[in-house]
Amino acid sequence: MKKRGGRKSLIETSPQLVENLGAVLRDHTAGDPMREDVKWTNLSRRQISRRLKELGTPAGKNVVSRLLYEHGYRRRKPQKKRTMGQHADRNAQFEKIAKLKREALDAGTPVISIDTKKKEMLGNFHRDGITDAVEPTIVNDHDFASCSNSKVIPHGIYDVGKNEASLHLNSNCDTTEFCCKSIERWWHEQGQHDYASADEVLTKC
Repeated sequence: MKKRGGRKSLIETSPQLVENLGAVLRDHTAGDPMREDVKWTNLSRRQISRRLKELGTPAGKNVVSRLLYEHGYRRRKPQKKRTMGQHADRNAQFEKIAKLKREALDAGTPVISIDTKKKEMLGNFHRDGITDAVEPTIVNDHDFASCSNSKVIPHGIYDVGKNEASLHLNSNCDTTEFCCKSIERWWHEQGQHDYASADEVLTKC
């Protein structure tokens, strides 16, 4: 039987607790149909602990962590490794883009790279990160869009030649109109001052 850190396995010493853990995870475990060893649960350790208590076998988060570990569960993040294939002309495309960028920069033409970033709902929602505070920050237990006041859409513009970036925020929709307005604002606020003689802009998007 597996042991961790020199301690006896909970699977061996707490059969009722293990049985209840199986009951808790039964309807909250998913996996990869192509790989039987890949599985995960959508319950947090706190939720599992609460459900185990309701079943008559109280267990704190540390005990739950040990149980999950002994059952093969690990804290993992998705990994971007699965290739989706490449277009036959992919390399030629990037060579063309690099050529256009180089020619534009040599001619003093502004080159900007644009993109929208992750949209964020505005409201009393959970955010990643930790702060030093006297009292805990209490937020909603679910991030439902219906509870959101609005959402913010960041649109970034990166000036390749000057290695500077601008960020514009919109609270409506991610549309082509918003993109064009963002570029227009960048031009009036920054671009026309940095490139007074320019009559065109190379845009990578």
